[in-house]
Amino acid sequence: MNKTLKLIALSVIFLVSLGFVAACEDGDPDCVPVEKTLVKGEITYADSGDEAGKAFVNVTCYHDGEEYSRITKSLKYGEWKGWYFVYFPQSQCVAGDEVVVKATKGDLTGEVKGLVEDFKSGKCFDLDLARVDVPLVPEFGTVIAMLTALSALGVFFIVRRSK
Repeated sequence: MNKTLKLIALSVIFLVSLGFVAACEDGDPDCVPVEKTLVKGEITYADSGDEAGKAFVNVTCYHDGEEYSRITKSLKYGEWKGWYFVYFPQSQCVAGDEVVVKATKGDLTGEVKGLVEDFKSGKCFDLDLARVDVPLVPEFGTVIAMLTALSALGVFFIVRRSK
């Protein structure tokens, strides 16, 4: 029951915010322009495809030589489990910009790049959108470091032996 109430509350907030945007139609002289970029996606486990709720998500947008970041968590309940949502003002991220999404959960990590696309443009409502899904895989940092050190040591002995 508690999860259902949270999902209903999240849905109501989302629909109310869309209602405010829809009420401000093009051509309305009293409208306040809404210019946002939404980066959204789903965090999943690469091996099973299941949604990964409560993953830490870092979204970076590269705009005009600068980088702008937002940190969030993927949702942990309901039918949106594993999804993340991040907004940027269009002064920091617009259509054509590259976004990089990094996710971590425990010892699993994932990183995916995407492009922001123009979703809807108008006088009072301009929304750019990027969907970037990230599969989480085991982090191999320690294993790769050990293999690199052993390889370097092996090459050293091969070079030394050939002299």
